[in-house]
Formats: sequence, C-alpha cells, structure tokens
Amino acid sequence: MSSRFRYLIYLDRVNGGQNWTDLRHCAAPTAPGFRGTPLLEPRRLYVIGDIHGRADLLDRLIDRIANDLGGASARDCLTVTVGDYIDRGPAAPAVLDRLAGNPFPTEYVALKGNHEAFLETFIVDPQVAGDWRMYGGRETSYAYGVDVAS
Repeated sequence: MSSRFRYLIYLDRVNGGQNWTDLRHCAAPTAPGFRGTPLLEPRRLYVIGDIHGRADLLDRLIDRIANDLGGASARDCLTVTVGDYIDRGPAAPAVLDRLAGNPFPTEYVALKGNHEAFLETFIVDPQVAGDWRMYGGRETSYAYGVDVAS
C-alpha cells in the first residue's frame, strides 16, 4: 500500500485494556467493505468525540466545519467521529440519524465508542441494564421508548 495514504489509529480503552484499531481500511480501496474515495494526505482533519446524545451541539459542529472550510475544497479533508454518540444526552436517535447520512461537507469516518459497545452488550444481555443505566444509558433507552429503570 502506498505510503501516501494517511492512516489513523484509534485507541479504545475497553474493560481497562487497550485495544488498537488500525483504520488503514478506511483509506485502502482494496480493503473488504471499502466505500468511498481514498484520502491522500488530508490537509484538514476534523476529529469529534463524545457527542453523547447532543444533536444540538452536533449541528453546531457541522456548521462550524462548513464555515471553517469557507470556499475551500472539502476534497482533501476528513471528519472522524470517535464514538460515544449515545447516552447521557436526550437526543441519541437524532444524533445517529444525522451521522448515518454523513452530514459533514467532507469525507467521513465513524468509529464505535465504549458507549455503543455497552449498548450492544445490553441488547445481548439485558442483565447489564443497571450498569448501562449508571453510565448514561437511561437517557438513550428513554429516547427510544424503553424503560430500563427497574
């Protein structure tokens, strides 16, 4: 693979360990599941973390990125969201709906955070509901009409 590709490495701390996710597949057009155009040495990189169900703040960031670009081409820019889209805030469904359609004026890579992983665990094993609630899952469950209070 060409050294001209820019690689991102994401460190995710899960269960006290360190799991590195190599995002080379995001820039490698031959990788399985690749969708999009390879990004060669982006001139601008926007990294967003911890949205936590705040669609209002996400909308502001989308606008700020568009304003920052001004009239410049977004062709060589990349926005990366580093997870934690849900929990704590009141609008997790709105956040996920916006991000699913790439609201950014740039290429876009979305990474899964520990809150999304916890939701997946809850779906498979509802016995963890108490723990998930404690870490902000109550707001997400209410936003989807699910009561995990008991």
